[in-house]
Amino acid sequence: MSAAFVRRIALASLAAAALSTAASCSTPEDGRVGVTGPPGPVAPQAWEVGNALLYTCGSLDCHGSKYRNMRVYGFGGLRADPSMLPSGEGTTDAEFALTYRAVVGLEPEVMTNVTREKSGYDRLALVRKAKGLDNHKGGNRMASGSAMEKCLLSWLGSATDVDACNAASLPTNVVKPAADAGADAKAGDGG
Repeated sequence: MSAAFVRRIALASLAAAALSTAASCSTPEDGRVGVTGPPGPVAPQAWEVGNALLYTCGSLDCHGSKYRNMRVYGFGGLRADPSMLPSGEGTTDAEFALTYRAVVGLEPEVMTNVTREKSGYDRLALVRKAKGLDNHKGGNRMASGSAMEKCLLSWLGSATDVDACNAASLPTNVVKPAADAGADAKAGDGG
């Protein structure tokens, strides 16, 4: 065999390896990856799970920071629009969508399996960290039997317990009508 022939074989092998690597690492043409997750936010409804995550995990010094791989967007934390103040308007539909993508995209393969099987939730780092089972700077944010646990696990099982999510959430930007506020004041002073 001549040296030129060996070089051509080597170059052809390298080219084939480069093409197969590029093809195996590419995403579909539409840019989506195959992740099946639990139900996401549907506008114009508030996403109760997003509110619970925001209240429990979304402060600016925790997952309401752009420096976290799991980001929670919305009122009181990280805003999708940099011109919005954390304490400004309520959480937007776009922020709920960003939070959903951040949560579901953490461990796409595991999320897909857990969502399909509707079991094995502790396989997700999200659940293990929230329960304090894995090292987590925020500590245990989801006690066993808590409203937050019921909210998150029911959502992962695609049957969201809205009451549990609401109980795990701080009512953000809820303004009582003036008539109700007056009634509360009268009830509170005995009259």
